[in-house]
Order: sequence, then C-alpha cells, then structure tokens
Amino acid sequence: MDRKVTKFNAVYLLTDGQGVDIDGWQWQGDTVSNNACAGSLYVHPAIAVLLNPLYEKFETEDLTIWRGIAKDTAPDGIGRFKANGLALVDRVPAPLIPDARRLAFALLCVRRVYPEKWFLDMTDEWLFGAELPLDKFERNFSLAKEILNEHPHAPGLAQMIRSAVEMSKWLCLGICTDEDGIDFAEQAAGCIELAAYAGIESGRHLDLVEIWGELERYTGVVVPV
Repeated sequence: MDRKVTKFNAVYLLTDGQGVDIDGWQWQGDTVSNNACAGSLYVHPAIAVLLNPLYEKFETEDLTIWRGIAKDTAPDGIGRFKANGLALVDRVPAPLIPDARRLAFALLCVRRVYPEKWFLDMTDEWLFGAELPLDKFERNFSLAKEILNEHPHAPGLAQMIRSAVEMSKWLCLGICTDEDGIDFAEQAAGCIELAAYAGIESGRHLDLVEIWGELERYTGVVVPV
C-alpha cells in the first residue's frame, strides 16, 4: 500500500463537546496548529464515528467533528491520518449510526479480506434483510469456533471472524454488550480495525470510504428475529 506523505489533505478531527481532542488540545472553529497531530484525524465523518469507540472513546452525545485541512498527511491504512499541521474549516454533523449499520459495515469489511463461501452466504442474507432464525446464527457461531481452531497462528483472522459472527448473534438477541462488558460499538470498531490490518498484510487495502458508500446499497438491513 502506498502510504506516501501528501502535502495537503482534507481531514476530519474528532473532539469532545468542549473541542478537546484525545491529546488534550483545545480546538475552536478558527484554530490553526503547526504542531504534529498524533491522532484523531479521519478520512470521513462516518469512519470517525465508527472507530471512536476503539480510539478516542468519546461519549456519543458529546461527539464533535471538525472539517479541516491538514499539512503533510500520512495515512495509517485504517481511515486515520497523522499530520504536521492542521487548520480547521468548520464543524460538521456527527452521523448517527445504529448498531445494525455498524454490524453491516463491519461485515462488508471482513468480506473483503475473508471471501469464504459460508461467510459470504451468511452476510448476504443479513445485508439483504433476510430474517435469520437464532439456530442459524448458532451454526455460524460453531463454524467460527472451527476457524479459531484451524488458525492457531493467525489470531487476528480468527478473532475477526468470531467477532463478526458474535455481533450478528448479539443483535439477533437484542444484546448490546458481551459477558466481558465490551459494548457493541466497540466490538464493531475492533472488527473493522482487524479487517483493515488484514487487508494491509494481504495486499487487499480496504478503502473504508468506498465501503461506507457501498453500505448505502443494502437498504434491507434489519434486526433478525
């Protein structure tokens, strides 16, 4: 993947409601910084919201997104940038992304790097709005456990597949957290990150903005029963 530094790029900065980013910087609408920005810069507002539970961990109701122009940007391969300077332009609305959409996006990401038939069949049914019975999720969960056993030296792949199937099952049951207290949004973000890193390692770089656009085709996404 080409990660060369770009001189200027449009980016999105994630802060809390008071305009403070993850590094403790206070931002306002006309702020210009010539210092290195270590994180919080995203390629798209939706990607910022999807990955926030994994990185910034700002509360949804306290989320603020700023559009800006960054200098000397270098992408990290998972929808974020590092930069040596940032000028804010304006504030943009933070997209509201329900759990079903978070799951759909995570599934689309995993499909790009794990195009096995059983997984594609399962996600086709989900993405096109089929009503999936719980016993079918149980069978898919068993398949995911087999993958864990088959790939002992590839924990990232196994965890990614297990997360995708677990989230499908949770949403089917109306569960928003797992037994370890990890909430659905955080689990979805972790799954997206694993898929993105798997794409980097395999040479199948994931364009998260393109995948977000693809998600709009799946208007039938529903909570299974």
